[in-house]
Order: sequence, then C-alpha cells, then structure tokens
Amino acid sequence: MKEDNPDMKLVKEQIQKISNLKADRDFAQFKAKNDIKSIFTKEQQNKITELMKEYRDQIKEKGRQNEEKRPQRQRMGNNPKKNQ
Repeated sequence: MKEDNPDMKLVKEQIQKISNLKADRDFAQFKAKNDIKSIFTKEQQNKITELMKEYRDQIKEKGRQNEEKRPQRQRMGNNPKKNQ
C-alpha cells in the first residue's frame, strides 16, 4: 500500500470487482467444458479423461526433471554465514 490512509470503500469496491471478474471467468470456463463435454459420447468422454490424465502426468514428470536439474537455492534463515 502506497497511501497512508487509503479509501477503504474504494479498496473494497475494487477487490469486489476483481472477485466478480474471476468468478465470471471461472464460470465461463466451467460452462465451456460442460458444453464441449455434452457433445461427446460416454466412451469419448472417458478417452478424453484418460488422455488428459496422461498429459498432466507428463507435465508433472517434466517439472520433476527440471527441478532435479536446477541448482538448489539457499533458503532464508539457513544461511550459515549469517548465523555466525
């Protein structure tokens, strides 16, 4: 916060606007998925679910591989030089 005495009513209104936009976005995503899902047969829906799970698993695995390649960062509070 940059101001010492922000207009709390204005802050609340802006936060509410952001919340409403996020809710609208989430609902639109849900509706789109539901609309798309309704055009597929149950067998096709199951296949899509299976493919999406495989895709998520691949993404997780790539993330793990990338994490293993990254040098470990020093965590705050665990700096031996600072504690001496």
